[in-house]
Amino acid sequence: MYEYPFRVPAKFALIIRSLVTQEGLALTLNPEFKIVEIAYPYVARRLLMGETESLRRRLIDVLFKDGRFQWQRLENMIRIAQGDQGFNLIPTAGLGMQFLISDEGQYLRQQILAALTEDNRLHTEEVARLWALVKDDLQPNQIFGAALNALADFSKNQAAALVPDELTAVLSGNGQ
Repeated sequence: MYEYPFRVPAKFALIIRSLVTQEGLALTLNPEFKIVEIAYPYVARRLLMGETESLRRRLIDVLFKDGRFQWQRLENMIRIAQGDQGFNLIPTAGLGMQFLISDEGQYLRQQILAALTEDNRLHTEEVARLWALVKDDLQPNQIFGAALNALADFSKNQAAALVPDELTAVLSGNGQ
């Protein structure tokens, strides 16, 4: 810090100092303590809920490495978040649905489609593992309610914009 000419904001420095102090106390009581293990469930839950644009961007950064979707990371994040008593998958799924159908979610929609068909195969095993992980948390009436809320302000034109032109042509019978 002394080598480079930058300043750390006072509030940020206080937060770092308090975290270091708390970690030091915890390590004194338990030498095996790892602050990352304690903080990760909170971080995973916050990333999955993605209430702000910056959190959604960070989630995308975590889930994609070198342009490839990291299925295992998503599974791990869901498992860790489910371990937290306060985590509810339905509102998180609703937020995810709202993001995916928004203009901002276009990039993620394309990336997910690419991930599902990567290496010239459908990644059904990965989807099946994710479903097995979340199926007990998702009740049909809750899913329907979350989907309705996500689609509440969604128009037919916006829905049509989500579907690639090639697929629209095939579905309408104009494609080959």
